[in-house]
Amino acid sequence: MYPGVHRVTRAPYVFEPDIAVDPKDPDHLVAASISQARYSCSGSEVLSGQCRTNIVLDVSEDGGRSWRELGLTRLWSGTPSLAFDSRGTVYEAGMLVGIGSIFVNRGLPSKDELMISHAVPGSPAGSDRPWLSIDPRTGHLYLTYTGPTTDGHVGVLLQRSDDDGGSWSRPTTADRGPVMHRNGVQVAIPPDYSEAMIGEHGHIAVSWAQSRGLGQVPAEADVEVATSSDGGRTFSKPKVIAHSWDGVTAASHEGTYYVFYEGRTSDRLHLMVAISRDGGRRWARSVVSGPVGMYLDRAPAPGVGVAPDGTVDVVFYSARSHCLNLAATERGLKRAILGRGSWIDPCTYDVYYTYSRDGGRSWSRPERLNREPVKGKGFPLVQGVSTGGQYVGMASTDRYAYPIWIEGTSAYTRRIRR
Repeated sequence: MYPGVHRVTRAPYVFEPDIAVDPKDPDHLVAASISQARYSCSGSEVLSGQCRTNIVLDVSEDGGRSWRELGLTRLWSGTPSLAFDSRGTVYEAGMLVGIGSIFVNRGLPSKDELMISHAVPGSPAGSDRPWLSIDPRTGHLYLTYTGPTTDGHVGVLLQRSDDDGGSWSRPTTADRGPVMHRNGVQVAIPPDYSEAMIGEHGHIAVSWAQSRGLGQVPAEADVEVATSSDGGRTFSKPKVIAHSWDGVTAASHEGTYYVFYEGRTSDRLHLMVAISRDGGRRWARSVVSGPVGMYLDRAPAPGVGVAPDGTVDVVFYSARSHCLNLAATERGLKRAILGRGSWIDPCTYDVYYTYSRDGGRSWSRPERLNREPVKGKGFPLVQGVSTGGQYVGMASTDRYAYPIWIEGTSAYTRRIRR
C-alpha cells in the first residue's frame, strides 16, 4: 500500500463498502461493508444460511488512520448505505438477504451506540438495493430501492421520512420498469443503481440504470432520471439522459445534480458525468476519467462525494486492458446464477481518485491509489461470482476526501488533502 492507505476492517471477505464523515468533525468516520463467512459462497448457501453474510460497521476518530469495529448490524443482511445528518447522527440502510425487507438504523457511533434495526413499513418483500439520502437543510430522509409494483413490474420505489426514520411514507413509484414476454410469460426487467438527488424547495430527482434486456454482458443500459417537485410524492415521466455499461452513481449539491456512468465518446469508453443545474430539464456532460483508459469490465460503480463547498470527489476502478471474453462471461454468469458453477473475474484493475472544484466542468488528473495490481480473481466469490460489490464509497469535507475501495477481500481508505 502507498503511505497513508489504511485497512478499514478486520472482518473477513468483505465487499461493497460505503463511508460517511461527520459534518461536525472531519476526523470522525463510519464505514460499512458486507462480510461473508467464507471466500466462496454459492447463492443457495447464502439464502439458506449455510454461509452467513453480515453488515459490519467500523468507526474512526482520527481521520481513518485507525478503526475499531462497532459490531455486526444484523445477520443475513446486505447492501449497506450510510449518511450523516447535520447533528452527527449516522443512518444506515440495508436489506435482509433472502427476504428483501428494507431497514434503516440510526445511532451515535461517537458514543459506541450500536445500530438498532427498524424495518421500513410498506417496503414490499422482494425489494433490493436500498440507497439512503438526507436533505442537509431539512433532515428529511429519502430511501430509494428496486421493488415489485402492484402490476407485475419491478420498478424504482421511493419512501420518505420527516421524523428521523420514525415513520415512513407509503412507497411512491418513480418508474415501473419494463417487462418482456418469454415463452408466453411476462418477465420483469429490474432497474438497478437507483439513488435520490436532493434539489431545492422540495425538488428531488431519482436516477437509475435500466438494462435493455435480461442477462446481457456487458450490461448495456439506459441512464434514466425522474424528477419530483413535491418532495417525492409524485414523479415526472422518466427521461433517458445517457447510455451506459454497468454501474451508475449519483450525487447532488445545492440544486445541482450529478449522475456518473461509463459512456462512449468517439468510440472510446470513459467515466462520464451528466450534470443538471435546472432541476433535471437539461444535462451537460464531461469526461471524468481523463487520460485513464476504460474498458468493459465487472468492477464496482464509482464512489462519489460532494463537500459542503461544492468540491466533487470520485473514486473509480479501471481495468488495465480488454479483459472480458463476452460470450464466455455470459455463459459463466448464467451458470453461477443457476448454482452450476462459478465465475472468476479475469480482469486486473487500478483504483483512481479525481476531483472537480468547478461543478464538474473540469477534473484533476486521476491519481492511482493502489500500489499493486488489483486482481479480479482475488475478490470474494459472492453467490458464485467474484466481486468487489456494486459500489465503492466516498466521503467529502472541504479539506479532505475519504475514498473507500476493495483490494482482494479487504476494504481500504486514505485521507486525501486537496
